[in-house]
Amino acid sequence: MDVNVASLVRAMLKDSQPGDARTLELRIGQIVRGVLVEMLDNHEALMNINGTPVRAKLDAELPVGQSTLLQVQPDAKGGLVALKPLADPGAAMPDEGLREGIKAFGLSDQKWSFELLRGLKRDGYPIGRDTAQWFAQAAASMPAGADAESWMNAAGVAFRRGLQPSETTIASLRQALYGPPVHEQLKQMAALIGEAAKGMDPSSEAAVAAGRVGRLLADGMALLARGGEALLAAGQGEAEGALGRSGRDGEAAQATP
Repeated sequence: MDVNVASLVRAMLKDSQPGDARTLELRIGQIVRGVLVEMLDNHEALMNINGTPVRAKLDAELPVGQSTLLQVQPDAKGGLVALKPLADPGAAMPDEGLREGIKAFGLSDQKWSFELLRGLKRDGYPIGRDTAQWFAQAAASMPAGADAESWMNAAGVAFRRGLQPSETTIASLRQALYGPPVHEQLKQMAALIGEAAKGMDPSSEAAVAAGRVGRLLADGMALLARGGEALLAAGQGEAEGALGRSGRDGEAAQATP
């Protein structure tokens, strides 16, 4: 099992830099994609548009957390922008309309391929030549015998994060998304190193290095185990505290005439 930890970290984490406060400019007639954070009174809502919180007037209620296409309306009042939810073309597009895109993307004619393209359209990404070329490169980089669905879904994550469609990047994301849990990976790596060390001269540099890596893996597994126990204990403590509060509230209620 090849696990490139550095590549995995680079693929999963972007360099985090302090973000500056951003101003969002919305023009009448402009179509944007937003997520409803909270519905307020009088058809007002707190929206997240391109990562910026916006307080707006909605002419229709939306499910909280759902990504929706919105058009900026001219009848803004009280300094609030007015937004009109629009039908999402990606959600309603039939399979026949996506079939040409499936071919251009280098995908097989499978249900998951259509869902991948619908998801891209739903999230506001253009299904054009540049996107098709990116996914065609991702499909071409897939190793022989790999599961196409999990590979291309991992490629979809890489595309949304602005990463390159290289085999290393997609393989790292696929391992993180669909591979065994970290403690299982550490166990497998420890077993492989132990097997390899059996045939080595104990005084050789390779044997010494293998022993050092084995100890590091053992420390990692112990750290994960302690972390799991701490989380379990914290959860039990919260549950017991909640039960205790519930019992005291019940006793107080019985004592109240």
